[in-house]
Amino acid sequence: MLRTILYRLLVSIVVLLCTITLVFFLLHLLPGDPINIKIAGNPVSPEVVAKLKHEFGLDQPLHKQYLQYLGKVFRGDFGKSLVDNEPVMTKLMAQFPATLWLTLLSMAISIVFGVLLGVVSAVYRHRSLDHLIRLLSIFGISMPTFWVAILLVLLFSVNLQWLPASGVGGFQYLILPAATMGIVGSGLIARMVRGSILEVVHEPFVRTLRAKGLPERSVMYQHVLRNALIPAVTMMGMLLGELLAGAVVIESVFARQGVGRVILDAILAKDLPVVQGAILLTASIYILVNLLVDLSYAIIDPRIRQA
Repeated sequence: MLRTILYRLLVSIVVLLCTITLVFFLLHLLPGDPINIKIAGNPVSPEVVAKLKHEFGLDQPLHKQYLQYLGKVFRGDFGKSLVDNEPVMTKLMAQFPATLWLTLLSMAISIVFGVLLGVVSAVYRHRSLDHLIRLLSIFGISMPTFWVAILLVLLFSVNLQWLPASGVGGFQYLILPAATMGIVGSGLIARMVRGSILEVVHEPFVRTLRAKGLPERSVMYQHVLRNALIPAVTMMGMLLGELLAGAVVIESVFARQGVGRVILDAILAKDLPVVQGAILLTASIYILVNLLVDLSYAIIDPRIRQA
């Protein structure tokens, strides 16, 4: 088990390094000069432009900029914003709690409703309830998040006036954004859980349990569901990355503060240090969660611990 953990950590570090490298060079290949964007509308002399480029290290060859940035990252220094000179990590950490709560609530909605609907759909397979759940799952997966957000706002904010349409505040401001992302996630998990249960239910050990006289409820919920959760847990880990990426759209639609809005504003201003820091933060979280997902397999299925 220890060897597995060390191997996964090594792979995670390599993936993170590749992410840093890819993001750095892709951002620097984009058209537009960050300094020109920064001083847009303010007439300044070429000497001032050259000084600003030297201050932010943009006058160096690209490979030197990369090595300098890599060295700073290893020291925990993610640079300063080109727009307001604020440290990147300070800027991100100020907005991170809003995105974290949105993502966690979205994950909770996805897991609870996804597993519940998947189990019900598998138990009542080929019946009307199964067909209805599968139809709703496909609807949730297929619809763009911004369109689902508009529908929820029209229903619960405009027509019923139960929930605020946008802004940041108490828990009520979090419900619609989280529900929007949770609908997509629950559809994915429901289909995965249903397919896994229907596959496991035909395994030889299930026939043995039934032959021994175990109640169907015990067979389904204590044995079949536990074995069927491994693919679903993998999907949950991948879903976190989608939710973090979806926060960019959702935070814009609902006019919420968060890392997603910071990334969008930084891309428009070509604020390279902020974009790089934000992507590095989200990538680190995604890699860490998938590492925990890999380790959770041993808890779900004891046979993995013995492998």
